[in-house]
Amino acid sequence: MAALVLPALIAGPAYADRDFDHRHVVEVRRGFPDHYHHAFVGREHFYHGFRVWRPYGPRYYGFGFFYDDVAAFAFLGFTAWALADYAALDEAQLRAHEDAIVEATSAPINDPVVWNDGGASGSVTPIRDGHTDDGRACREFQQQVTVAGKTEQAYGTACKQPDGSWQIVPTAQ
Repeated sequence: MAALVLPALIAGPAYADRDFDHRHVVEVRRGFPDHYHHAFVGREHFYHGFRVWRPYGPRYYGFGFFYDDVAAFAFLGFTAWALADYAALDEAQLRAHEDAIVEATSAPINDPVVWNDGGASGSVTPIRDGHTDDGRACREFQQQVTVAGKTEQAYGTACKQPDGSWQIVPTAQ
């Protein structure tokens, strides 16, 4: 009977809303004592040649509401676009902000994608579309993050790679 109830509890909303430890991921693997293996999530790791770098805030895999690097592959390049205010955000707030970035990749120009989670809020606005010399689609973004009444803004340009992923590119000054 317990075996029938356990999968329902794991799949329920209470499990999805759990506050996971921001520094460690627990993987269940056969062959380890008690079948648990702790994997440290560092500030930097690589996935299919992409540098995933989170210099501020909690450490976690994925991007936005994609909870692993496989699902988030197309957007991992945006981790290079970080603000110092990220250090004050928790994982849920960062994921809400990252989800706004994901939405902004396909939003109409000058249409801000707004997010709000607890004491933090912000927006990501696509400003202009363009193309590289080799035909890759690019998009310029403006982001704004407000934490505890302090607002920080940043601009950045990202280009879509042939594999469908986005990559932050240097902007001309």
